Amino acid sequence: MPFLDPVDETFFEFVEACLNHVQTPVLQRKFAALGGVDMLVRLCAMSVNDEVIVKACRALWMLLQMEGQAEGGTRHAVINAMKIKAAGGVTALMAQLRRSRNDSVLAQASGALRALAEVYVPNMAIEGAEGWGREGLNAGCGDYYEVILSLLRHTQNVAVHTAVGGLLLQATLMPGETPRVVRAGAVEVIVRQCGHQRSPEVLLQMLNTMCVLVVEDDVRQRFTGCGGVEALVGVLNS
Repeated sequence: MPFLDPVDETFFEFVEACLNHVQTPVLQRKFAALGGVDMLVRLCAMSVNDEVIVKACRALWMLLQMEGQAEGGTRHAVINAMKIKAAGGVTALMAQLRRSRNDSVLAQASGALRALAEVYVPNMAIEGAEGWGREGLNAGCGDYYEVILSLLRHTQNVAVHTAVGGLLLQATLMPGETPRVVRAGAVEVIVRQCGHQRSPEVLLQMLNTMCVLVVEDDVRQRFTGCGGVEALVGVLNS
């Protein structure tokens, strides 16, 4: 492990303890009540130590994969997603995706954001959940799609590409988001991925996203105009 100054070491140990010990619904509720989720989000946003950021993102990811239901019937993962979103989790993770050049940070941050999207988006309209609303996952992040699409262009990390594929698919399921996705250049990027991507998991995410997008006439025209049909034929022949 790289050198950590006393402050970084303190936070590293905090997140390590979270990963190792806060693994039951009872402990997670107590952890959240005492401000643990807010601390993890703050570390994702503000820390400049890659090891701390990776651990914090991994801890958020863990909270989003929690199984079981609370007394009211709401899944623990949904409650945790609500808390992460309310604490500014999307903004914090996006900050890392904008500025980091570390593959481990990018993989963990994009993976945590994908996990958040996969819990948040299907439950956006849930009624009566405190802090939950109909606000889009990326509300307030004007460059959301530009940033995640740039990861496909500028990194070769398969874990990052897989996470971005999942984020694009979830975006198409949010009302009114398709025009933003298309304006950011998603169609052209997906076509390029179909021509060059060798990971079956990433390709599947991209193809699923395109299946949703091409329902719109203008997207179909854009798709065929940038070589989409030829790219699909190439995938079928590979």
